[in-house]
Amino acid sequence: MKNAIEKTKVLLSNWCCDELKEAAQAWLNSIGTDKQKEAGERYVAELQDSIVTVEGMLAFLPTKEAKAKFGEDIANKFYEHAKELKAKGIVNCDCPACTSASAVLELKEEILR
Repeated sequence: MKNAIEKTKVLLSNWCCDELKEAAQAWLNSIGTDKQKEAGERYVAELQDSIVTVEGMLAFLPTKEAKAKFGEDIANKFYEHAKELKAKGIVNCDCPACTSASAVLELKEEILR
C-alpha cells in the first residue's frame, strides 16, 4: 500500500480534475477505517474515468469547446502533440496528471485491498 500512497501524493501535487482530487484525498483519509474499501473503489473508478486517451484528445481538441477552454493556439498545439503520440503508438495522454493517474492505476490491487 505504501507505493499507492506515495503515487497518490504525487498525483495530488499535479493538476487534475476536482473529482479525482476528492476521490484520492477521500481514499487517503479512509486508510485503516471501515470506509477504505468503498473509498478505494470510488478512487479506482475515478482514475479510470480521468485518464484521457490520445483518441479522446484527437476528438476533443479540434472542437469549439477545446478552443474556448485552452485558446485556439494551445488547442492546436495539443492537437499536434496528440497526433505525434498516436504516431508513436502511445494510448494515453502524457501530461503530468494523466501520467500520475496511470501510475496510480497500475497499483489498483493495492488500493482495493
